[in-house]
Amino acid sequence: MSYYGEPYCVDAAQRVELVAYAGSFGRTTFCVNDIHHLLETAKSWAGPIRDFTLIVERGSEEVAIATCFEGLTETAPGRYVFHAEDFAPQSDLAVLFFEGFEGSE
Repeated sequence: MSYYGEPYCVDAAQRVELVAYAGSFGRTTFCVNDIHHLLETAKSWAGPIRDFTLIVERGSEEVAIATCFEGLTETAPGRYVFHAEDFAPQSDLAVLFFEGFEGSE
């Protein structure tokens, strides 16, 4: 699980918390999905992004997310939003979705 750290900002203690969170729903097997989106290329555009909105939804209370993207605010259970005008991204977007499921023994 060492690859969870970069680019998701998950340290060793948070990795333990992710496993415990999924385990709290009685799950024994874990699935990890991630999304990477290039934002940094916007630096080479004619200017910043005039009106930028990012919405990340977990899809289920049993899904935990991790990201280094700063400024996400939880606006509803499982829904995180970032909005900025004249946004000049300093890094790409990476979001980790961590979910437990019932595995076969």
